[in-house]
This record gives sequence, structure tokens and C-alpha cells, in this order.
Amino acid sequence: MNGKNILLGTSILINLVLIILIILSVYVVWSSANDPRNAIPFEQMAGGQNSISIVSQKVIFEDTNIYVEVVGKNIGDRVCDGSITAKFYDSESYLIGSTTEYINNIDSGETFKIKIKSPYHNDDNYNISTVNLSIKSYGSMRTYNGAPIQTNYNILKYNNSQIIEVVGKNTNNKKLEGYVLIKYYDNNNILIGQNEVYLSCVAPNEEFKFKTNYNDWTYNNYTISKCKIYSIFDIYNPVAYYSRELDNLEQTDIKIISQKLSMSKNGQSYIELIGENTAKNSIDGANIQIKFYNDNNILIGCGEKYIKNIGGKEKFRLKIYYGGFANYPHYNYYDNGEYYNNNANPLILGYDDEVSKYKITINE
Repeated sequence: MNGKNILLGTSILINLVLIILIILSVYVVWSSANDPRNAIPFEQMAGGQNSISIVSQKVIFEDTNIYVEVVGKNIGDRVCDGSITAKFYDSESYLIGSTTEYINNIDSGETFKIKIKSPYHNDDNYNISTVNLSIKSYGSMRTYNGAPIQTNYNILKYNNSQIIEVVGKNTNNKKLEGYVLIKYYDNNNILIGQNEVYLSCVAPNEEFKFKTNYNDWTYNNYTISKCKIYSIFDIYNPVAYYSRELDNLEQTDIKIISQKLSMSKNGQSYIELIGENTAKNSIDGANIQIKFYNDNNILIGCGEKYIKNIGGKEKFRLKIYYGGFANYPHYNYYDNGEYYNNNANPLILGYDDEVSKYKITINE
């Protein structure tokens, strides 16, 4: 009996030792992986660190503003994002200011040109003698062509500016909601700017069009000779995650009693409608969305409004204005007859004069 007890005790002891060793091994691996001293920098993890090479730089003067014009190139093997910081010095080598501009979606092998504005003007009596540049770059987490769309474009002129008109089609079998990236190039095929436009409510096989004149590289005023257009998504705003279907056919509590397409005195198209909550009980609210079309059934914009706290059997009246697709993140939209736009005359960037058809969708 004693011999069996000794063997049993020894076996238990060995098993305990093995369990302790396994726990210690797991802890060592976990602590090493989570030790911030062993963390891989994001730039290195994403790849393409320091992949931007400066080709040339020069100080230029426009009106009262001073810029350093930088030509750079992505010498890495993947799309990259990054930033360029310009430090401005006077003739006595004193630092007189610095500015950082951000660049995104630079293709491998692509050359770009960007203006970085000095914090001082010509009339500040600062003699800028030297500009030192520092660069941070890292592999982009974005993927081009995140959703299947077909696009083409036209370059339009308005006064002394250029407007890009994009026409396209959602060739996917799901409703699309996401971003379109437009990259601008000069006649030397140098990237001189870009813009993201948010598309929403585009149904399967639906054609759409929009206009934009925004350039995310704010100070670049170069002449655009051609464009490249992509659908694009990233780990934060994936185009590939399509919006939920707004056409909820089972939702019948909100009824549209009357509807009318009109145009305001300043040329803004809108829908005036009267609706009713046909249920006996009140509801928290309803989102009413309108898709606007031209005579060719091309989607040219959307508008929507959310109305809260609709009582049972209660009627309501709304005006919902046409709004073109928005420049992201510089949203343009109509609300209560007013248009908010950072760029230009909204009627130039929209298609109010083409609105002839519409479709109303209701979602509680």
C-alpha cells in the first residue's frame, strides 16, 4: 500500500510541475508579445517606411503667400501615406516657422507635387533663405477598387476653376454606400491632388453622376489634365460593407398622403410631402429618404430628413431638398432650404436644373 501511495504521490507531483511549467511558458510568451519595448512600430508593420524620396524643392511666391513646392516620389513597392514637414529659416539661420502637409494614396513609383505654405507672408519682412524637409511615410491600409463600379469623367471649366464630373454605374448586386477616390494629374502625369466623394443610396445596376471641385491638397492650384478614379475602402470606412437595405417593404405604419416636386426661388429643387403615422401608437421617429433622378434615370443626388416623436394617427409635413453627393470630409448638403458648401456656388456643383424624377423610401 505504501509503495502505491508513493507512486501516486510522485505522479501527482510530476503533473503539477508540468502544469506550472506550461503556465510559466505561456506567461513568458504573452508578456514578451505585450511588452511595449518589443512592439513593432506601425510604420514598419505597414511596410514602406521612408518610401518617399524628395526629387526637388523650391520656394515660390504667389500674391502675398510663400510656399515651398515639393516634388516627391514613392520608391517603395506599395501604396503609401505620409506627411511632409517644412521648417523655414531666415538668412541668419533662425527658425521662423514650420508647416506639415499630409499626403495619401501615393502609388508605388508615382511622382507627386505639393505646395506647403509658409506661416508667414511676403509683407511680414521675413527673408526665407532655407527650407528643411522631413518626411514620415508608411504603407497605406487602404485597398483600391473596394466595390465594383464603372466610372468615367469629364473636366469642366467654370470661370477660372476646373470642375470634375464623374459618371458611373454600380455593377454590384448590392446597394452601395462608400467612397470614390479621384486622383488629379497634370500633363506630365504628376499627381497634383485628390479628393474623396461619398456615395450613398446607389442601388444595384444604378447609374449615377456627380460634380466636385475640391482638392484635399489645399494649396495646389495646378491645371488638371487627367484623372484616375477608384472605389476605395480602409480598415475604418470599408466600402465593402454595404449599407443595410432601406427599402423596408414590411414597414407600413408611415404613409405618404401627398407629394410634390418644386423648385425654390433661388433654384433649389425639393420635395414637399405630407405623411401620416397610421398606427394607433406613437413611434420614436422615421427616416424619409429621397433619391433624385434626371430624365435619363441617372441618380444625381439624395436628400433625407428624420422626423421624431410621431404620435398615433398624427400627420406631418416636410420639405426635403435635393443634395448632391458629398465631398468627404467636406460635406455639402441642403437643410431647410440652405446649402452649406466650402468650395463654390452650390448650383454649379449640383444638378438642380436636371431633377425631374424621384423615389421616396421610408425607414422607421
